[in-house]
Amino acid sequence: MGLSGSIPMILKDKGVSYEALSLFSLVSLPFSMKIIWAPFVDSYYVASFGRRKTWLVPVQLLTGLMMICGSGYIQLWLRDGENAVNSEPDTLTLTAYFFALYFLMATQDIAVDGWALTMLSRESVGLASACNVFGQSLGVFLANQGLIALSDGDWCVKYLGADGAVVTLPSFMVWWGWVFIVTTAVVCVFKREEASPADAGGAAASREDAEKEAFQSQLSSPSQAIGAEAELPGLRETVRQIALLCQLPSVTSFLFVLFTARVGVAVVDGAFSFKLQEYGLRKTTLATMSPAVLLVSFVAPVLTGQRVAREPLRWYFRGMVARLVLAAVLWLLLQYTAYVYVYSAPADDVSDTPLYYLTLLCLVLNEAAASLVFLSLMSFFNQVSDPSIGGSYMTLLNTAANLGAKWPSVLALYLLPKLTVSPCVSSAGHVAPCRGLTDAHCDEAGGVCRMSLDGYTVLTALCLCAGAWWLRQNQARLAALQSLPHSDWLVATAERRLQPQTASGADGGGSGGGGSVADGGGSGGGSGGKRD
Repeated sequence: MGLSGSIPMILKDKGVSYEALSLFSLVSLPFSMKIIWAPFVDSYYVASFGRRKTWLVPVQLLTGLMMICGSGYIQLWLRDGENAVNSEPDTLTLTAYFFALYFLMATQDIAVDGWALTMLSRESVGLASACNVFGQSLGVFLANQGLIALSDGDWCVKYLGADGAVVTLPSFMVWWGWVFIVTTAVVCVFKREEASPADAGGAAASREDAEKEAFQSQLSSPSQAIGAEAELPGLRETVRQIALLCQLPSVTSFLFVLFTARVGVAVVDGAFSFKLQEYGLRKTTLATMSPAVLLVSFVAPVLTGQRVAREPLRWYFRGMVARLVLAAVLWLLLQYTAYVYVYSAPADDVSDTPLYYLTLLCLVLNEAAASLVFLSLMSFFNQVSDPSIGGSYMTLLNTAANLGAKWPSVLALYLLPKLTVSPCVSSAGHVAPCRGLTDAHCDEAGGVCRMSLDGYTVLTALCLCAGAWWLRQNQARLAALQSLPHSDWLVATAERRLQPQTASGADGGGSGGGGSVADGGGSGGGSGGKRD
């Protein structure tokens, strides 16, 4: 996953267009679509080997093998190396390769989510989000900023005293491919998976008994209910349960929140780092800042994990407010970056040292806000997910969150050059418009890019307006969702409330007759929304 962050920065350095970068950004789409095959992963397995290990072990082994095999071709696809042809990188092949890797990782994520739910008590499951943030941040750092820095000869000479680059992209892929294989072998041999009641010949003789048992145990003793997992009868039943869940007012309302939340920060998520590169900030400089950013991503869950776990959606809203404010601050930072590297004359002798520390401060603050948002979501996911349908519940929520993060950033990245007006002024005659503030084709023609309208500025204005509207519309909705009892998120509740209505053709709402969560009120006959 970290490689999918470093490859675009390498492509940007090679002059690849924003349209091509938006294509490559689709490699993470499997994480947004994994709900399609999550029921299959939950329903088909070898009981003697383990429900989760059945998928975890072969998927991770295949991932390691793909990384080792792909290392022999990656330089050719990037048009690096001695035998590469003199043309732009093969973005389509790179996209297909990393899309396949992401598909495997998405499948692994389904299995891991389901396994985590059954390993931990409900008191501890909220803290699993801190582990999630820590592990994901470390992995992304090593394969993204770590690779960029260690593969740059100048950076290694300056900061490590080495003779040149410490690693290359192919050697990096080979190393971590073997790490995948060895780690998987250790899990396969030494980690035993607890059998579900049905796997062990338990007493749950029918689906109705299993549902009743799970529902009663979760209502009466939620701290113990998560330790065991009812047997899933099959793919069709799991799909039916997910469909029932999506009819619960609480789930429907929360899915809408997840799908729309990132509109306000779409341009930051999709294009900010690329614009820094375009304006002159080297990718290795960004990599130098990354240890401080990584430290924040580690410290934030430790300092806030317990507090966030008590009211995750309240902290989620605060994190989104912080991210929206920082989106405006980051736009100002880009203007200062352009002044330092592009618009200031050499005679002005403008130092880039203040810019370095301002960029570092802004990146740290943005990472703190992003970590708070991610930690809050993971904590809430773990609290409301129903282990009676395995990892599919977590996958449903993660799918909505990933889709909600993906489509706005891809759209922003695609629209960025469309909204940019930057003609190439050249004495050689007609030259194609520049792709941004600078353009290699314009430079070759002896021209100069004259940007009259920056698409990033247009998108920032649109995103800030959309984000402010989203916060205003969803503050009450999030408070209402936070106040709901855990029973309002269970499969058994969906069965009990919705099936009788379907059978009788009733026109009424859910039981209890409360306000609609989708409109920001409480659901059922229970508590209403809390006020901030």
